[in-house]
Amino acid sequence: MGFAIRRIIYVFSIFFFLMSGPIQASAAAEDAVPAPTGSIYVQDPHSYLSAAATNELIRQGEALYDRTSAQIGYLLLNKNDLQGYSLEEVALAAFRQYGLGSAERNNGVLILLVKDEETSEWKKRIEVGYGLEGAIPDAKAGRLIDEYITPALNRGHYDEAVLSVNEQLSTIIMEEYKGEGGSSNSQDEMTGADLFKVGAGGAVLLILIIFIWRKATKNMSSEEKGNLLILLFQILIQLVGRGGNGGGRNDKGGGGSSGGGGASR
Repeated sequence: MGFAIRRIIYVFSIFFFLMSGPIQASAAAEDAVPAPTGSIYVQDPHSYLSAAATNELIRQGEALYDRTSAQIGYLLLNKNDLQGYSLEEVALAAFRQYGLGSAERNNGVLILLVKDEETSEWKKRIEVGYGLEGAIPDAKAGRLIDEYITPALNRGHYDEAVLSVNEQLSTIIMEEYKGEGGSSNSQDEMTGADLFKVGAGGAVLLILIIFIWRKATKNMSSEEKGNLLILLFQILIQLVGRGGNGGGRNDKGGGGSSGGGGASR
């Protein structure tokens, strides 16, 4: 293989690596996400919550899903469970793996609470699906943590922390869907904006790839172009093969698409 072709492969490899960085980070963080057991609405492997609080969250979650198709999930871990990954990486990986929300609307919410057993301090994250980012923007998610989750956790009232924020989130979502199981006008407008952004981003990426390809293969034969195309395709598959969204499991979910919207504390 000539020096020119090796150089082209190197350039394209760097390009695809940079583009797939967030996907790889989220996929790697899946190692820190426990496999769901029981109801998808509450994953509490260390039993921080009482059985009564867990059952109430499940009951409210099922009722909310029946009326809106949205789902709110809770994942409670300790610091060691993160395996060195950031709070945001694990929250996004869990959100996708658990497939919260409906596939059509991507209207899931994940609350990740992580306890440091040595200091008894908590890290908190609200991860919001694409379909609810209009109803729960980052600033509002942050206020929900500050006003409902943090004060209760600081008092050692774990049940109160999740039940109080769940009530607030459920109210917000019900208002967004008007209690009719369908999206409101603002939801439809936001979904259209999301589709436009995805389409525009894809068009820009395609134009950039075509530009690089034409410049790099200007003096190559058809056979060399074909061999190079195959190699680049294999590189792309290896880089992004682990990416993607989780499917729903255990409680009718099917969503799991999030662009990192939400807030952390």
